[in-house]
Amino acid sequence: WSETAFIQEVIEEVESGNPTWHTSTSRQDVFDRCDELDGIWNSITTEGYRRQAAVSTALDWRKDYSEVMVSIGRDGEYLQNAEGKHRLIMARLAGVDEIPVHVIVRHREWQQLRDEIRNNETTDPPQHPDLEDLSPTA
Repeated sequence: WSETAFIQEVIEEVESGNPTWHTSTSRQDVFDRCDELDGIWNSITTEGYRRQAAVSTALDWRKDYSEVMVSIGRDGEYLQNAEGKHRLIMARLAGVDEIPVHVIVRHREWQQLRDEIRNNETTDPPQHPDLEDLSPTA
């Protein structure tokens, strides 16, 4: 970690008195965060990707909102938001095909399609994970 340009820049910032990167205020905070990321990587690569409810130390009500946060664009494309970007990248690097996500925003056109499916106004809806909860078998 200490050899990466990013960590070197973060350390320079905190040593200049500027809290940065997950509110790190000291060199130790920076390396504690690095250790935390190493732990996430080790968990994903040895145990597979697990829901945050199983691994998070957050309060119970927050665990449901601790998954990777995404928005969904007009054509159903996933747009990654800030929450969970490290886990998403690690899962991709580890070859994990699917992970649970929490949808926080849907484009108006995508939501209109969801509404049409919910109201049985479309006969041939596309296959998409965000539409599964609208199927007759859900």
